[in-house]
Amino acid sequence: MAPSCVVRVLAECKSPGTWIAVQTKPVMDFAALAKGFLILHEGADFCDDCLARALGVDAAQARATLTTLGKSPAFLRDQWTCKSCRRSTLVTRAIANPTFALNRRSRTRLRRTA
Repeated sequence: MAPSCVVRVLAECKSPGTWIAVQTKPVMDFAALAKGFLILHEGADFCDDCLARALGVDAAQARATLTTLGKSPAFLRDQWTCKSCRRSTLVTRAIANPTFALNRRSRTRLRRTA
């Protein structure tokens, strides 16, 4: 399964009839996507499976990355109820940061682009 955050770049053809090579370059890594998603949904708990499904990656990759994110003071990882699937399991949450508080208008705009 190809991640949704991949840009396809076409290589230049040297002569007519040459096959065009397609290279894929990831725009953002999963850790950056997960941070952005969790900060946008600040205060909401998501399990590894739901977060992986929302961002289009496999659960094993999500679990490894979220374990690393959970060691950061900006994220909390604990047994709780997932907002998406309502299961009581290990979840990750972005802790509210008073210096980067988004008002209602900003949150609405960000959700439209996400």
